[in-house]
Amino acid sequence: HFFKTIARLPETLLQSGADLALLGVEPTQPSSQYGYIVPDSTRAVPGSAYAPVAAFKEKPSEQVAEALIADGALWNCGVFCFRMSFLLDYLKTHGYPDQYAGMISHFKDMPKKSFDHAVVEGVTSIVVQSYSGTWKDLGTWGSLSDELAGPFTGAGTALACEGTHVINELNIPIIAKGLHHIMVVASPDGILVADKEHCADIKEVVSTLSDRPMYEERRWGLYRVLDFQKLEDGGEVLTKSLEVKAGCNISYQRHEHREEVWTIIQGSGELALDGKVTSVTAGDVVRVCKGQWHALRATEKLVLIEVQRGAPLIEEDVERRFINWDDIVQHCSALVRLVV
Repeated sequence: HFFKTIARLPETLLQSGADLALLGVEPTQPSSQYGYIVPDSTRAVPGSAYAPVAAFKEKPSEQVAEALIADGALWNCGVFCFRMSFLLDYLKTHGYPDQYAGMISHFKDMPKKSFDHAVVEGVTSIVVQSYSGTWKDLGTWGSLSDELAGPFTGAGTALACEGTHVINELNIPIIAKGLHHIMVVASPDGILVADKEHCADIKEVVSTLSDRPMYEERRWGLYRVLDFQKLEDGGEVLTKSLEVKAGCNISYQRHEHREEVWTIIQGSGELALDGKVTSVTAGDVVRVCKGQWHALRATEKLVLIEVQRGAPLIEEDVERRFINWDDIVQHCSALVRLVV
């Protein structure tokens, strides 16, 4: 029913002539965890499935939420429908690139704002279509904990706890004892210990912390940051654990600001380094200097420790030439023929 309702949004947009059509969920109880859409019933077309939007209210108190619901307010579930021309005009008006290549090159300069705050709040021609049925926002740890199969996930245990959930993504155990209505989350990005009632208020706190990803899944596998150090000479050292899935490869790339040392600890594969393709296996150590083109392919799952040294150590310090391994091998073979 939810997805069938979404499928009707384009028709609502065309019928209303609005710039944006939103989906609003009919509330089941007053909640301070959700944003609210306030329809303007005085301007609604009789018999239509939508109404113009009068206002938005972001996460009000339960008392205010109760009053909003009495006036017909809906939960904002973050579903937006708009014409492509509308968004392209928005980008041009605000001085942003409207082409893919331009957006990619300027992406890191874009403001870190949600679509709600950056776009929706400035639009006056908006309608909302209501939905009555099952829906839940899992945007906080507290709401997610209600859907977990058990109170503890990962290494460790909980003793004499009530209403407490622990999610441990680390390789060291967590012991929780005598906690009541607490959320404990341990991941490579950080550790959170909070009362469930306050789990929705951490966005502003973490926004001041480092935004370096400590764990990422890529098309070729995954990596996990193990350590980061700043040296006295201004240099930086970053240590990662990488896993490359069998049959997958890291792109043919080079770096301007860093050198890398790979220590293969499991598996076997092929290394492309400055035009030469060789085999690698557990126990091998590979040094990649600044500016050297390199790629790695796993014939069986490869696990390696990567030590980066340089400054600044940022994920954006990469220039890619080839993605597919066949293209990499063909390129390296052509270089060998030229040398011969």
